[in-house]
Amino acid sequence: MASGLEKVWTFSPVFRSENTQSTRHLSEFYMVEAEIGFAYEMKQILDPMECLVKSVVNNILYGNSAEWAFYADMVGNNEMRKILDSILKNNFTTMTYKEASHLLQTKANSVVSPTQGISREQELLLVEKLNNNIPVFVIDWPKELKPFYMRQSTEDSSICSAVDLLVPGVGELCGGSLREDNFSNLLDRTKSIDPSGQLEQSLGWYFDLRRFGGNPTGGFGMGFDRLLQLILGAKNIRDVVPFPRWPHNCSM
Repeated sequence: MASGLEKVWTFSPVFRSENTQSTRHLSEFYMVEAEIGFAYEMKQILDPMECLVKSVVNNILYGNSAEWAFYADMVGNNEMRKILDSILKNNFTTMTYKEASHLLQTKANSVVSPTQGISREQELLLVEKLNNNIPVFVIDWPKELKPFYMRQSTEDSSICSAVDLLVPGVGELCGGSLREDNFSNLLDRTKSIDPSGQLEQSLGWYFDLRRFGGNPTGGFGMGFDRLLQLILGAKNIRDVVPFPRWPHNCSM
């Protein structure tokens, strides 16, 4: 659809099969997903991400100020407003995965795992302690840490053009990338992680979109419930969902 309409989006439930009891994961959650046609640079997906977060925060604080003030008084959290105002007033910070890892190690004495990537605790360290609660775009990830369809960097084949948006109190709010449109790169990447060829066979339609040509695209997904966590200062994602589902709770 992005090839014809250029900008498309969905807002729908997503189902997760992980057996987790974490405070930021549910078995069912809502996600905003956007895809942009003719995306050649990371800035083309970073700007819409930043605008989306800021527009929602602005509408809550100033379009529905009475309701938000009532909630803030009820929970007695005066820090929420400072954090949200900081999000509105400042440009989001952009740094590479390598720069983020170096900053965590030198400023917080926290070493990033080469196989697991940046942990949730390190995400919060990075945005809250090391960046004054200003959201951070972490870009240019090692391709081994990201899905096969993310575009390989033209400067370094070990890097892919991926991004995670980190925000205070939550950690990762959005994840996205430029999509790999080079069929040879896509095929090589797939074979490296699945030599049996089952992945290529099961996703033949996806590969055909690249095999026969198509415009470059990029996009991202935002966890809507995590956005509510950010705005409301909720520590547990279950507190922003009317009927939260997690493993062994609230059967389908």
